[in-house]
Amino acid sequence: GSIGAVVITWLCSMTGAAFGVPEDYTDRQLLFGLVWFVLAAGVAAAVWWRTSHPVVVCLTTAALGILTPLGAVAPLIALPWVVARSDLLRSVCCGGLTALALAATFWRDARRDGENVIFSLSSEGAHSYMTPLGYTILGVMALAIAVGAGLLRRNVARARADAEAAATAAQASP
Repeated sequence: GSIGAVVITWLCSMTGAAFGVPEDYTDRQLLFGLVWFVLAAGVAAAVWWRTSHPVVVCLTTAALGILTPLGAVAPLIALPWVVARSDLLRSVCCGGLTALALAATFWRDARRDGENVIFSLSSEGAHSYMTPLGYTILGVMALAIAVGAGLLRRNVARARADAEAAATAAQASP
């Protein structure tokens, strides 16, 4: 539910921020780390309102995912609610901005050095990194799952409304 979405968002945002701060950080970078911590808490809290204000949450958190190292988990969690409850234009705009947040997140990750790359494996001193194709496939899959969940949610809501309308019509007819 909502608590899980908030916790996952905060953990993923903090991971992105933590991996973005070099080990030999300066006081200025430490200040940025504190700012990222506070923003991560705000982004995670915003996910709580994804059901009541999906477009605002998706657009705001996607913009922060583009501009900061907090990543694109929050807009991915909000996007299904946008697709389920909004018109095509809003869904496309939110989906596009979420895609940009994903691209920025993956670009930042690919630019990191050595053990600071999130999508990497280390074994016996050797590092293996995700390829650009891998990042692309992961991003397309994440967007497809978010949009698919939104479409499923929309269709279930429509089916329920149709069933309720049919039940009401059946009760009203003699």
